[in-house]
Amino acid sequence: MPLSNTPNLNNPEIIFNIETPLSVSFDMEKFVHAVFNLKRITCGFFEFNFVNAAMIVSLNQSHLGRDYVTDIITFNLGSLEDIVGDVYICVEQAAENAAHYKHDFEDEIRLLLIHGILHLLDYQDYTDEEKQIMDVEQTRLLQEAKTWLLRNP
Repeated sequence: MPLSNTPNLNNPEIIFNIETPLSVSFDMEKFVHAVFNLKRITCGFFEFNFVNAAMIVSLNQSHLGRDYVTDIITFNLGSLEDIVGDVYICVEQAAENAAHYKHDFEDEIRLLLIHGILHLLDYQDYTDEEKQIMDVEQTRLLQEAKTWLLRNP
C-alpha cells in the first residue's frame, strides 16, 4: 500500500524500503504497529530501509564519521512530539548478530526494528547504564509484541 511522504498527525505512517535481499515470514508492518501500540505512538512518519553493508558504511562515514559496518543507523528528522524517522538496518550485519548471539534471524530483525523505534523516542545506548535500560525495554517489547500478535492475528 503506497503511503505519502507527509507525516500523518492522526496515525503513524510506515514505509519499508527493501534495498537488499531480505526474507522474513512475519508481517513487519503489523509487528511495528504492535510496538507503536505498546509505546503509545499515535502519530509520525517512519521509514525503515533495509540495506547492504556497503550502504550502511557509507551512511556511517558521511553522517557519523565512523568507518565501519553497524547494524542500524537512526535519524529523527522531526521532533520527539512529531517523529519523522529514517531508520537504516544492515541485513548482513543482522545475520551476523543473530549467529553471534545465537538467536533467530527474524528475532534479530524484530529487535532492530524496536531498537530504531526506541532511538526515535530518544533512548540512547552510549553508556553501560543506557544500554542496559534499552536492552531491558527491547526484550520487553519483543516479547509483548509477539504475544499480542499471536492473540490478534
